[in-house]
Amino acid sequence: MTSHWFDLPLDLDEDTPRGGDRIVISDRVATIAGESRLSLWRDTPLWQNTGPADEWVVDLPMRCVAHAHPESRFRWVHFTADFEPSPGVVVSDLSPRDEVSDHPVKLTTTYRGGVSFDLATVALSPEVALERTREQDVYFPILRASGIHLRRAIWTFESPGEQPLHVDRNLRLLLTAPAATTGITVVFTLRAKVAVNGVVGHVPLLGRRTVQVRAEDGI
Repeated sequence: MTSHWFDLPLDLDEDTPRGGDRIVISDRVATIAGESRLSLWRDTPLWQNTGPADEWVVDLPMRCVAHAHPESRFRWVHFTADFEPSPGVVVSDLSPRDEVSDHPVKLTTTYRGGVSFDLATVALSPEVALERTREQDVYFPILRASGIHLRRAIWTFESPGEQPLHVDRNLRLLLTAPAATTGITVVFTLRAKVAVNGVVGHVPLLGRRTVQVRAEDGI
């Protein structure tokens, strides 16, 4: 079993058009924004021959973490897992999917074989919901996801109104790959916009890492 943490150093994202948000980036602002952390954890991928005979099915667990510097806050965090460098690899399913909820829920993701996840969403009891109201505001952001049947999976976490945005979420991908595949190359990219206290405008940040996921990790 192998798992890996990937710390993604943050740089200013010069490819992001700032338009009306364009601000002068001072050394202080750049330092504060850069000390906000974007990290990714990749667990052991599970390779199985549970799909058609001519392909692998790969269950790839991950965890995305975005922790803002005390003098700043994230406005949004955008995570992409791009499989274009690996011919024939396609996203069959992902979890979590879109979430827009005004109350806490528990999400369970189960893989029972085939090329899809079983997702079960259970609303927490009123008593638990009441206890978790503040946590809901901070730790359960608006989430949008896409990528099924495509070569790239995307999750976007957005701040609920003016509430702080803190991301610490388990993510899972179910991939299909040709039977001859012995390794998958994926490009992980985390983009974010950070608001620094006392500064008008948002600072666009980028972290990127290329990772090779080997078949022998799960066999």
